[in-house]
Amino acid sequence: MNVMNSICFGRTTAVPEPLVDGNFISIYNAKTGRFHYFCHRLNNIEIENAENPAKGKMWVVFINGKKENWDLLVENNYKIYLKRGVKILWKF
Repeated sequence: MNVMNSICFGRTTAVPEPLVDGNFISIYNAKTGRFHYFCHRLNNIEIENAENPAKGKMWVVFINGKKENWDLLVENNYKIYLKRGVKILWKF
């Protein structure tokens, strides 16, 4: 969430209108005892199964061409410094 909030609303990166229309969700998993994080919607395209995102098409983030696990990025509070030439790509 920090990544997307920085892109859309950060003082140094935001534009008058957000570049990305996104919605991010967290789902509590009693088996693991933690929340799991997903990108629910980007620019009006929603994932297929909001109740269990892993069982349908979902948004996947690539950072500098490498596929990343959004859940782990959020869980570990991963920070991206856009001024350093980082490229972010979301694929459905």
